[in-house]
Amino acid sequence: MNRTYINFPFTTIIKGFLTVCLLILSLTSFSTLHVSANTNTAFKYNSKVPLPKAHQEYLYNLCKQRGLSYRSALAIIKIESNFHANARNNESYGYFQIAKVNHKSLAKTLHTANKPTDPYINIKWGTYMLSTLQKKYKAKGYRGVKLTEAILSAYNKGVGGYERTGKATSYIAKYNKALKVVNSWF
Repeated sequence: MNRTYINFPFTTIIKGFLTVCLLILSLTSFSTLHVSANTNTAFKYNSKVPLPKAHQEYLYNLCKQRGLSYRSALAIIKIESNFHANARNNESYGYFQIAKVNHKSLAKTLHTANKPTDPYINIKWGTYMLSTLQKKYKAKGYRGVKLTEAILSAYNKGVGGYERTGKATSYIAKYNKALKVVNSWF
């Protein structure tokens, strides 16, 4: 009996399969910033979080919708405004301290009023900005800590500032410290 053998690149297929699996895992998790939301959990009010229940729930739902981590968003709010909806620092406003230069374009893009200290508008704008940065740097192939640091640095310095001067190391350190505090609330 003659047997015909086919030269089958089995190891190539296995390597390709593992690469696809790793790619899927990296797209669904965002290590340090914890960008991926847990879609299996419903909102639960936390009295330790210094935001009104309605603001917590709105933030939670937008984070879930945009693939962001609720805890990471809380850590950024802690850094930016220490949970003060009407915070103002020079030309930056609200929970997420959104720079005035961005107000008109965000209002137009997201079909909102140009009211940066309205907590709901500010939360909508801040989560949109973070999700946009996440998409931008994921598309460039950033993963894990590198992705986290790129998002935080671009959020802090602006995309141009980050590309010109590199990581915002002190902001990243503040974020990591704030995230530890936020995690202690849960």
